[in-house]
Amino acid sequence: TGGGGSPNILSANFNGSAPGWTSTNTTTTTGIGDVATAAWTIRPNNFVPNSVIGIWSETLSSNDASDFYLTNSDAPGNGSATHTTLVSPSFSLVGYQSATLEFFHYIRNLSAGDDIGVVEVSTDGSTWNPIQSYDANTGTPAGFAMASLDLVTYLGEASVQVRFRFDATWDWGWAVDNVSITGVPVPATFTWSSSPPGFSSMIQNPTGVLVNETTTYTVLVESQGCSAQADATVYIGNNDLNLVFQTDGTSNLTWELRFQGTGLLAQSGGGVFPASPGYNVTTCLPDGCFYLRVLDDVGDGITGGGYILFDPDGDRIIDNR
Repeated sequence: TGGGGSPNILSANFNGSAPGWTSTNTTTTTGIGDVATAAWTIRPNNFVPNSVIGIWSETLSSNDASDFYLTNSDAPGNGSATHTTLVSPSFSLVGYQSATLEFFHYIRNLSAGDDIGVVEVSTDGSTWNPIQSYDANTGTPAGFAMASLDLVTYLGEASVQVRFRFDATWDWGWAVDNVSITGVPVPATFTWSSSPPGFSSMIQNPTGVLVNETTTYTVLVESQGCSAQADATVYIGNNDLNLVFQTDGTSNLTWELRFQGTGLLAQSGGGVFPASPGYNVTTCLPDGCFYLRVLDDVGDGITGGGYILFDPDGDRIIDNR
């Protein structure tokens, strides 16, 4: 599976299938063996290689007692030269400050320099750079060894692949299981600005900001090579208003003052207001055009009552009583 920005970038347990993984087999022979038998093949837990062909009689069991991949240079027999690769899907390391490749494996080596397993990395699918080689016995048939390899060189690359390459004569083989690539994402950055200008911050949630006039605050968030922007406007009003409710004392009322044209919310409130002698709400708006919405939770209006909106001079702007 792949990920973007997640600590889990790629993982594969090879249990029954390996979506996105590919393999090559360019094994040759001067003998009579079948070169196809050297290929990377998913094998079940407790697999005995010579149960298919050859003389390799060990019982292989992965670290979690599950299926694993195996390339077998014993199977093609005398005169063979095994050359196989197991290649991962492409994944991105953009937006990570560290990344690590881990896997479990058992490589049975016949003699140094005669057979070798190499872990390689590519950013273009054609040029492969070795990051670790194994030319000695590593792990055991029933105790696959865990390997951990640093991918720091490839941080920031958008298309990365790893592969397991095995080259041998008539030797033994290499088993690999439970491959994972994990990383630590670069933390998101937050850049605040304002209109009118005068405010800036790199904190995710700034507090204690003094607002003296109606101001729009903009935050730019950047992470994993992506960005998003959002605005929030704080309105400073100089027009005091008084909203008086006469209610039945049982309905839950909500009220909203919204900008005419845009419908943006300027002020709101609500609650179960007392029926007598009425309930006053004082609010303040900036200059502009607005409309008032009053709703009750029952949906039958304000039975036997209503509301009045007064300006600062006590003049009625809206009278619904």
